[in-house]
Amino acid sequence: MTSRTPCTFEARHGPLATGHHLKRRATMSFRFAAPFALALLAVSPALAERLELQVAEAQQGFDAESSQPLVSIRLADDSARAFARFTSENVRRPVDIAIDGKVVLTPFINEPILAGTIEIRGLRSAQKATELAVRLRSGTAALAVEPRE
Repeated sequence: MTSRTPCTFEARHGPLATGHHLKRRATMSFRFAAPFALALLAVSPALAERLELQVAEAQQGFDAESSQPLVSIRLADDSARAFARFTSENVRRPVDIAIDGKVVLTPFINEPILAGTIEIRGLRSAQKATELAVRLRSGTAALAVEPRE
């Protein structure tokens, strides 16, 4: 049985893939699966280096409460497993989330993120969110995470 619990991160704003800066706080939320996946993490080596992620699906949407634009991302299976290991090894640490090599968010990992679903919030417009979703979905934008020292 899968448990879905939201986990929201506060992030410092930085340059977007287009070179613009966010004018307000950005947040990223993740949903994670049941604790049985933690057993898989115990046998994996630590991931302290940059991790390139493959996107299975990305779409523009709106936050139900604030009506602000967001991009919802589902990682490919291999990337979801690697991301689960990465977040497990980096709990209570800041990590950089980069698109095309440019840091867009620096959230703190509060707990392992096991389901491979990511939402990027705080985008300036629905058009920017749509453009980012299209680029991520088509593979023309590279998504990566890296621990911040």
